[in-house]
Amino acid sequence: MRFSGIPAGGRSLGIDSKIGVRIKQARKNLRLSQMALADRIGVSYQQVQKYERGSGRLSLFRLAQIADALGLPLLSLLAGVDDNGNGGVGVGEPESEYGHDLPGRHPVNREEAELLALFRRLECPDLRAGVLLQLKGLVAIVAGSRRQERR
Repeated sequence: MRFSGIPAGGRSLGIDSKIGVRIKQARKNLRLSQMALADRIGVSYQQVQKYERGSGRLSLFRLAQIADALGLPLLSLLAGVDDNGNGGVGVGEPESEYGHDLPGRHPVNREEAELLALFRRLECPDLRAGVLLQLKGLVAIVAGSRRQERR
């Protein structure tokens, strides 16, 4: 593999390798050793090497730990690494109107985009319904609290 992160054959890397390259770049920008990053996230330096090479699968939890340890938003490690070549985070659905500045609509901010991407990854309809129900409950609690404050 050449230093650029592109294999000698010129084919694009898989998602794990692309994320690994970003982790390595961010770690080096902070002048952190693999050992220092490993200590921050509770793994061996060999495991960090695997993550950076793309040979060790990253769970979302571990990726969030790494982003936190590097002082980065989680999406900065994910943006633009989908396999379909469209430059965004692959969420298994075609691009929608979300995030576009349409009349009467606000563009989606980073947190909203992350929430949508994570929600779309939930394949179980019961889990999706549960998450939606919890979110509606939270909104109702906040709205109720605000009404109480105004009285």
